[in-house]
Amino acid sequence: KSFFRGLSVMGCCQSSKAAHAAPKATQEKPKQQPAPIGVQGILQEPDDPTPPKPEPPKPEKKEEEVIVGGGTGVVEVSAHIPENLKPAVEAFRVRFGNGCWETNRKGDTEADDSEWEPLSATFSECVDAFLYIYNQDGQAANKRVEVEDFLDGLKGQVDLDFYTAACTVKGRHRIFPLRRRSNRQQTHPPPPPKWHPWYEKQVQKCVKPGDWLTNEFFISAFCQAVQKTGGQITEKEAWELFDFRYNQDYRDTKESDVKLERRGGVLYQVPRGWKRFAIKAKGNYGGDNTWMRMNNEPGEWAVAYHGTNMKVVPNIIRSGFRVGAGQGAKKTLDSRTREQVGEGVYCTPNLPVAECYSNGKEDNASEQQDTVVKVDGKEVFFAFQCRVDPTKIRRPSRPFARCNDEEIMGIDGCFEWIIGSEFIRPYGVLVRDKQALPHTPLAQLIGNGRWNKSHEPKPPGYFASQVPGGPNHDQLHDPEQLLRSYEVAKNYMGSQR
Repeated sequence: KSFFRGLSVMGCCQSSKAAHAAPKATQEKPKQQPAPIGVQGILQEPDDPTPPKPEPPKPEKKEEEVIVGGGTGVVEVSAHIPENLKPAVEAFRVRFGNGCWETNRKGDTEADDSEWEPLSATFSECVDAFLYIYNQDGQAANKRVEVEDFLDGLKGQVDLDFYTAACTVKGRHRIFPLRRRSNRQQTHPPPPPKWHPWYEKQVQKCVKPGDWLTNEFFISAFCQAVQKTGGQITEKEAWELFDFRYNQDYRDTKESDVKLERRGGVLYQVPRGWKRFAIKAKGNYGGDNTWMRMNNEPGEWAVAYHGTNMKVVPNIIRSGFRVGAGQGAKKTLDSRTREQVGEGVYCTPNLPVAECYSNGKEDNASEQQDTVVKVDGKEVFFAFQCRVDPTKIRRPSRPFARCNDEEIMGIDGCFEWIIGSEFIRPYGVLVRDKQALPHTPLAQLIGNGRWNKSHEPKPPGYFASQVPGGPNHDQLHDPEQLLRSYEVAKNYMGSQR
C-alpha cells in the first residue's frame, strides 16, 4: 500500500479538500510508534487492527550527507513545520538537497534569475514535503495544497502539477509561478531548455483543437519566408524570438463584432482575420511595460501595422526598426501641423494597407502576384503589429492620400503614418491565409485617385463622440490642428471631388 495518500496540516499547511473526520474511538491500544501520515495528514491507525509488535529502540539519529547541486551538504529541517511533515522533508532533501522555493511577482516564468524572489523556509519545507508525498502517491486529490507564509504573509494555493501558487492580492486573484533551487541549480520543475509547466499551460490556452495555424506551422512558414527572400534564420533561432503565451487569434471575429476602440488615445480596431504570434518584447526597451497596455491609460502607445521584406524581419525583432532608403513622403506636409514630415519609418493603422507591403511586393503600385510563402497548401501573408508613441505620429499629406488624420478620415481612410525609428516597437507578427479574406492590391487602392475619392472626411469631434479619448484627448489631438486637417480633407477628398 502506498505510504502517503495526501495530507493537511492544521495551522501551517492545508490541503484543498476538507479534512476527513478522525476515526472513532476504540478500545485502548498499547502504546506504539506513530503511524504513517494518513489521508489528511493526521496520525491514523493502520488498517490491520492487530497491534504491531513493539519496535526496538531506534539509534540516535545522525545527519546524512547528500549531494547538493554538485557539492556535499547536510539535510536541514527547521522546527517551524509540524513533526509529521519532517520525515517527508528529510526524504525529499536527501534526494534533491537543501533548497529554497522562489516566485516571480510579475507571474512570468521566463523572467531573469534576478527577478525571482526567495520564499520563506516554512513555505519551502512544506512544499518539499507535499511534493514528496504527491510524487509517492500520485492522487489527483493531493496535487493542490494550501500553504501558509507564501507572499507577504498570505496563504498560497499550491498546484504541484503546474508549479504555481495562487492567492488574492488587493482583491485580485493572481497566479504566481514557482521554482526550486539548490546551490544555485534549479531542481524543480526541470530546468531549461524544458519549459516551465505553467508556461506550457498558458501556451496551450491559445491553441485551437485541430487548427492548422499552430506554433509549429508558424515557425516553419516564418523561417521559409525569411530564407526565401534572402535572409538567414534557423528554427531554433526563430523559437527564441516569440512568446506564444500571448498569442491572439482574430480569424473567427465577425465583421459586425469589430468595434472602434482606442490604444494610447488613438483609434484602433482588432486585426480581424489574422492571428498574432507574440514577440518577446517585455523588458526589451528599458523601464516598465506600460507602452503595451490596453486600457487607454497615460503612457500607453498606439497600435500600427507595418509590412516589409521578410528577410529583415528577424533583425527588426532583435534590434528594432531603422529608417529605410525609401522616403517618398519626407517633403510632404503634415495634415495637422502643415510642417514637413521628414524621414522616418512608414506604418499605418489600416491593416489592408500594410498587407500590400508584405514582403515588399507592391511598392510602386505593382500588384503582388505571389504571397510570401506556401506551406502545406496554405499561402500566407505576414505583417508586423507594432506600438508607436502617439505624441510622435506624423500624418503626411500625399497626392494619392491627401489627409492621413485618423480623427478626420477614420482608420479605413488613413493610408499611412511616419514615425521616428525610436518611437515604434514591434510586439507581434500577424499571419493570415490569403484565401480567408479578399486582398486588394495597392494599385487598386490608390490608382487613378481612388483613395481620395472613396473616403469621406468627418468633422472634428465626430470620432471622439463615438469613442471618447480620455482626459488627455485634447492634448493629443489639438482641436485647432484637427480643424486644419479637416479643411485639407474637404478640399481634396470625398466622392464629390
